[in-house]
Amino acid sequence: MIKTKQDHPRGCSADPGLGNTSTSGQIADYDATLEALRSMFVVGDGGAPGDPAKGVATVLAALAAEHTPLRLPLGSDAVDVVLQHAEAVRSEVKQWEQTARATAFDDAPDLPSWEMWKPQ
Repeated sequence: MIKTKQDHPRGCSADPGLGNTSTSGQIADYDATLEALRSMFVVGDGGAPGDPAKGVATVLAALAAEHTPLRLPLGSDAVDVVLQHAEAVRSEVKQWEQTARATAFDDAPDLPSWEMWKPQ
């Protein structure tokens, strides 16, 4: 955990897209798994758009920011995947919202707004 400007430990999950890193010299036990993953991508070593140095600089900037993001997609492809997933989750929750909200006991008090739990 890294101490951030929030003055308390905070994690940041970096979600990298296709980065320009070498896949040679990996552990032999993982060769079959890595080969299956490599075959999914058209780009090979040196052909991916992501610059690892820029990715690291972005993560360090996020950790030093006033509000460190919990998730930080790196690269346009990663941003697209995260946003598509977020929209799919939102759509599914909206579809089931009324049913999901109706699961409380009939005499349960209303809960305070989520806004009160957000960090200031």
